[in-house]
Amino acid sequence: MTDKLQIEDVFRPGDNVLMEMYDKGGVIKNYNTRVEDFEDDYLLLQMPIIQRVPVRLREGRELTLWRKDDLNKQAYLTSVQVVENRPGKISLLVCSKPKEISITSRRRFYRCSVQLPLTCWVDKISTAGTITDLSLSGFYAIVDPSPQIKAGVVLDLSIEMPGGSFLSLVGEVIRDQKISDNKKSGVAIDFREITEGMRDILNTYLFQQQRELIRRGVLFSEENDDEKDEE
Repeated sequence: MTDKLQIEDVFRPGDNVLMEMYDKGGVIKNYNTRVEDFEDDYLLLQMPIIQRVPVRLREGRELTLWRKDDLNKQAYLTSVQVVENRPGKISLLVCSKPKEISITSRRRFYRCSVQLPLTCWVDKISTAGTITDLSLSGFYAIVDPSPQIKAGVVLDLSIEMPGGSFLSLVGEVIRDQKISDNKKSGVAIDFREITEGMRDILNTYLFQQQRELIRRGVLFSEENDDEKDEE
């Protein structure tokens, strides 16, 4: 049962976690971070880094933490509050120790092969591309080469969804690589700012794609995977 989960067993030092919070306008902001240590009744997280600058968060701000567990095909979810921003060689967010941990599905991290037109902007310079791999947390895309699009850079994004609608959000380049004899670039981007409405649209789209793959027998559902593991 979830009430028997121990924080030290679920969010261990060195574990990568996704940090999620809402800003004053209701926009969801995501940051990648990791667990550094425990201290008395506190959880120590590495302060997120955006464009090489540590992101300080207001004391008292509530954060949602996600950790993916691929081995057990699930994710752990909990909430904490920021207690202190602690500078140092590794800047830390000192947070309250979680009191409750939930187990949820990995749907947030489910990735789907797609072909969606993409436009990126850096300093009002636009670059076109195509998203080939998509999840609720981010995507991988093939884009035209641009010196502005490199790891650590934050981009304004516009994704063209089926039917002609567009989603506008903000993402950070996590990885970039040259491909096709430097005629194209591959970039992995994590979402940093997204509204709840846009996330719902992405969630619905990904769910529909997943159900279609299951219907065609290309992908097994989690229930089927569990049945196979028990055999």
